[in-house]
Amino acid sequence: MRVFAAVILCIVGLAAPPASAQLAAELRVTCWLADVGVFANRVHVHCSNGPPGGGLVSHLPPPRPDPNVVYFAVGAVSDPNLANRVVALATAAMQQGKQVEVQYRSDPLENPPGCLTADCRRLTGLVLMAQP
Repeated sequence: MRVFAAVILCIVGLAAPPASAQLAAELRVTCWLADVGVFANRVHVHCSNGPPGGGLVSHLPPPRPDPNVVYFAVGAVSDPNLANRVVALATAAMQQGKQVEVQYRSDPLENPPGCLTADCRRLTGLVLMAQP
């Protein structure tokens, strides 16, 4: 009976998501963009300080994420349609001097290639904001 219980526990443990996946969250930040980058493996947007050309304005939902995370990227190979839309929308935001809301994943293990764990996270959405 003990062996059977141990086997069941192992199977349940294998089916459970890793701890990092359980803690990952979809977060949002509102900012001005400093730049939009296009690379072979990813595209990114860069939030920095103050309008126009940057400023982390707000983080939602709590808890407040790492303030060192200012790059948000999407894989050019893994999601080329989103990458193309991000470049178009981010370019329009910069040309019009408007803020964007960046939606992203909090877990750095989900980062696309070239997105450093120290200052970058996987972008999942981008919203062009109306004038503040």
